Amino acid sequence: MEVRETHDPDPEPLYSSVPHEWLGLAVQDLLSGDTGTLMDVRVEPNQFGGRRDVAYIRQANGLEFSVPAAQMRRQP
Repeated sequence: MEVRETHDPDPEPLYSSVPHEWLGLAVQDLLSGDTGTLMDVRVEPNQFGGRRDVAYIRQANGLEFSVPAAQMRRQP
C-alpha cells in the first residue's frame, strides 16, 4: 500500500485514521527492529508543514510506539 507524504491538502483532517491493509497484522519497524501489531495509521503533520501517515504499533508487552508508515514492513 502506498504511503502518502505531501504538502498538498488531503481530504482527511489531521489526526484522523486512514485505511491500511496491514491493520491487525504483525509489522516491524525497519530502523529499530521492534515488532508488534499494527493498531492504527493516522494523518499527522510533519516537520515541514506537510502531512504524513504515522503507524501505531502495539508490542507483545502492551506498550505502543509510533513510526512513519513508510518505515515499517509486514512480518512473514
